[in-house]
Amino acid sequence: MNEIFETSLSTVISVYLIAATGMICRFKNWLDQSASTAILKIVINLLTPCLYISKIIGNEVFNETSNLYVPPLIGFLLISFFLIVTELYIRMFPQKWTSLDNRRKVSSFVVGVSLINYGYVPIPLIYELFPGNDRLLGILFVINLGMELALWSVCVLTMEGHFSKESFYKILNVPMLTICFALLLNMLGLDRFVTHQMLQPFKILSDAAIPLSLFIVGTIIAENIDWKSWKQSGSSFLKISFHSCFLRLFLFPLLIISLINWIPCSNELRIVMIIHASMASAIFPIILARLYHGDMQTSLFTLLGNTLPALITTPFWITIGLR
Repeated sequence: MNEIFETSLSTVISVYLIAATGMICRFKNWLDQSASTAILKIVINLLTPCLYISKIIGNEVFNETSNLYVPPLIGFLLISFFLIVTELYIRMFPQKWTSLDNRRKVSSFVVGVSLINYGYVPIPLIYELFPGNDRLLGILFVINLGMELALWSVCVLTMEGHFSKESFYKILNVPMLTICFALLLNMLGLDRFVTHQMLQPFKILSDAAIPLSLFIVGTIIAENIDWKSWKQSGSSFLKISFHSCFLRLFLFPLLIISLINWIPCSNELRIVMIIHASMASAIFPIILARLYHGDMQTSLFTLLGNTLPALITTPFWITIGLR
């Protein structure tokens, strides 16, 4: 138990330090917004697809047919469940207790709490906790397919108030198409023609995906921090942070870990769900708020409010869940 906690804690600290390095580089103006945007495009459209290809093609976990459709379904339902619970929770309190005094702020908070960090932190955690276990990584990538679908459908619906064709087209992005392509190769049995030598370039490029992703996350956070407005909104930050921490770092992990053994799925999927449940909020709701007229400050308060406490709660919940 102590070993799991220590490994989880050291991994989470490493993840935060890499992101902090990105923040420092952005504050120092060692790279500007155009440079970080260019690197982000490389991460999303090249390095991340290489990671998916190297870990999905030929992965024996997908010999079980249920692992092709159950994880995406669970991923979609998990985010949808979080959205509903958060919406109901916020309606229980007067506006003065939450500082969410209009619909833009409420929707930004609901999406910010509900969309978990389902990629950048879980991947290195699985690498460290279960070294060499490509089965778990394969399940992680496929459950992320369902969460990505939830991101561009129910999360956009919550943020904007309606679902558009533009949102649907954004589901068809390079990483998601890569996962579908790799799974299709496995289903058709064509993965046996893909040799180790053919996958080697993808594996080499994939090694850069996670650290560079975390670095860019730090730069994006730095670009959206407005210290002047924060000084005037200290009370709002504390209120939003409290509710964000309660939901994201206490209630949701407790619910998922309590229900985990009742869900009909493989042990690999249960482990991935435990790790997902223990995560802090994702950074992407900040970008959603910019794209769909949400409240940027509320999204940022929601993220940063539970990110630092997750340094302790993430290892704690992983330890409890894996027991």
